[in-house]
Amino acid sequence: MDSLKNFIDNNREAFEDNRLPLGHKMRFYVRGGVDMKKYLIAAAILLFGIVSPMLYNSYFNNGPEKYKKVLKEREGQITVLASSMDERDKKNILMILDQLVKETIPLEEQLPETLSSETKNEIITNYYKTKIEGADKLLAYAESIE
Repeated sequence: MDSLKNFIDNNREAFEDNRLPLGHKMRFYVRGGVDMKKYLIAAAILLFGIVSPMLYNSYFNNGPEKYKKVLKEREGQITVLASSMDERDKKNILMILDQLVKETIPLEEQLPETLSSETKNEIITNYYKTKIEGADKLLAYAESIE
């Protein structure tokens, strides 16, 4: 045992400079009886907790033009799906889609000038978020009918 310790002490640089082979840590944990699934699940949950707010903010905090673009994409997807349905389903899907997408006067023009920009952004975000969620549900429904 002393000779092994002396060997390691005398050749410490060689041990520290060389990279371990790929998968070395995983094999070490497996031999030690450590259940990596628990750690991987915990890491995935932590990563989801960190990434999801960033994705949410990038999706819903970019002004009305971003929302309108997303709604247009959903409208196109739903219209394509509806085109292959029978007339009754097609008519129902397109009527609901029309109610979701069409605006006589855009919301941005209806808001009073006295509102702060933060309040306006919050109102616009909630308004379009609801429309996009409705379009997503309609898209899922249309896919289930087809």
